[in-house]
Amino acid sequence: MGDRLPAALREAPSEVTIRHSDFDDESGFRAFGSLDVHEDAASRGGLRGGTRHFDASGRELVHPNRRAEAHAMMRDTPRP
Repeated sequence: MGDRLPAALREAPSEVTIRHSDFDDESGFRAFGSLDVHEDAASRGGLRGGTRHFDASGRELVHPNRRAEAHAMMRDTPRP
């Protein structure tokens, strides 16, 4: 699976996990298995680190409780 990730993330710490939406999510319950890859601030040029989720084909997934716009904004927001 590691060879399907973006090159910069292939050596990052990771773990296989099951992610799911909150029990009260208005759009209904959703769950998926993912490889969670942990980025630290140093690997992002000092920006906030975080966890990115990937499916078995290496496609990045957005956690069910995050809107795509908020996900992109969080990843690009400098740490205070």
